[in-house]
Amino acid sequence: MTSPLPQLNPHEEALVLEAIEGTLAPEQHAGLEALLTRHPGLQEHMAAMRSDRSRLADLTFELPPEVDLVAPVLARLEPEVLPLRRMEIPRRRRDVRWSPAAGRRLALAAAVLLIAGFTAAYVHSQVGTPRLRPPVAVDTPDTAHPPVIVAEGPDVDAPAMESADPIAPEQLLVAAEGFWEADRALEPDLKRAVQLLSEGRLAIRVLARSEQAAREGLETMRAGIASRSKTWALAGRVNDELCRRWERDASLQPVWAVDQQADTIIEVPIPTLLEVWSADLQLDATALASLTHALSELGWRVHLEEMSRPIDMEPGSLESALWWSEPNSTWHPSGSVPVVIDALVRP
Repeated sequence: MTSPLPQLNPHEEALVLEAIEGTLAPEQHAGLEALLTRHPGLQEHMAAMRSDRSRLADLTFELPPEVDLVAPVLARLEPEVLPLRRMEIPRRRRDVRWSPAAGRRLALAAAVLLIAGFTAAYVHSQVGTPRLRPPVAVDTPDTAHPPVIVAEGPDVDAPAMESADPIAPEQLLVAAEGFWEADRALEPDLKRAVQLLSEGRLAIRVLARSEQAAREGLETMRAGIASRSKTWALAGRVNDELCRRWERDASLQPVWAVDQQADTIIEVPIPTLLEVWSADLQLDATALASLTHALSELGWRVHLEEMSRPIDMEPGSLESALWWSEPNSTWHPSGSVPVVIDALVRP
């Protein structure tokens, strides 16, 4: 029969456990021997403990499979929690009934909106008249395909670019307008032009296809300067100081264009200022339209231009300055406008 395990203090228990585990230090052997001498039955208990330790070390353990404990809990709680969400109180809705009368009213409203939209788009597209427009009362070749600018600047080889084939003067005019005048604003309509005339901010620019065409038109103007129209009159040339303000920048470089129809390359000349005249006319659209038509009849391209500030124009004649001396039946609101005459002068 095995003797009972004696009562040991913590130090003695530590010696016994290290001896069972096989980790007892050499200096501790003397203490263990003294302990076994005092308790002879302890040696038997230590042998049994070593045997149990060896058997347990030889055993193999299999870990249990992982079990998802969260999913079953959520599956159980979800149907219990969902009914607790806030539910909107159903409102009583008015039943919508479709009637033929309502359908007709809706169709009429849609038609009105469509018509108004197309009308507004058309009116918006017609506001302002583009500056570049076909010549008036001049028989010219087809200008639907004007020359296209291909080069500009002082480094262009002019002799290499020149072509022996002549180009139609009117096509050259279109090319010059398309390049030199492209940066200008859209031409104002007659109503806006009359308002600008009353403010002194309207100018009429004309462009002749050649210097000869410009001189011929000027001779016609000088010959008819004494004949006064019912609504307008050409008053003659302005002073040199006012004329100089319309001169173009002298540093402009030559420009070359290709005529796609004739397969030629031509130089597009810079419009050159020849003269600036003054015209007196009544403040109405009819008078302005009559004046621009008369200028276009000279073979010139005519367009109206809005100035940023008023132009100080001298009275064209003593009669226009003393308008109150004439019969009151001839009194009309009037204004003066400069007529700037440019021409394409080819070198």
